[in-house]
Amino acid sequence: ADFLLESGKEKIANQNELKVKPIVSKPKTYKKKTKVKKLSIKQTRQLVNNLQIQISNKNKEEVDSLLKTLAVSSGENSIVYLRMNAYWSTTIDDDVTAESMYKRILFQKPEDIQANTNLALLEARNNKVGQAISRLKALKIANPSDKSIVVYLEKIESKYDK
Repeated sequence: ADFLLESGKEKIANQNELKVKPIVSKPKTYKKKTKVKKLSIKQTRQLVNNLQIQISNKNKEEVDSLLKTLAVSSGENSIVYLRMNAYWSTTIDDDVTAESMYKRILFQKPEDIQANTNLALLEARNNKVGQAISRLKALKIANPSDKSIVVYLEKIESKYDK
């Protein structure tokens, strides 16, 4: 078939000579933006309280659901989410995840007594006794008035450091 170009004067005898790139357009996808509802302090406390109850009952489905809600509302890097995830992981003996969560807390807040203490207990339980004792001794120096650190240090030294 003969084709006329825009000028109307030139003819192309063979269709193969006319190189037309097909217009390929990707269909536009519209991502529905989901508004993350920020919980109030009171709502977050209620969620955490409910989470603690479900963790103590070892109700995996409910804990997973509540942790997801907490992650969405507070953020996956929030101290409260990391702490509750660590608590759950410790409860189900998932020491690898618990250790990771405590280290993420300490990355943001190196002086956190609870995270340092719990990480030391995990370290001792996983045959990293020297590391646990060093952690608690450093924590004791930084927080001389906190008697719980001394208690945990003595427990670890008497139980593991032989």
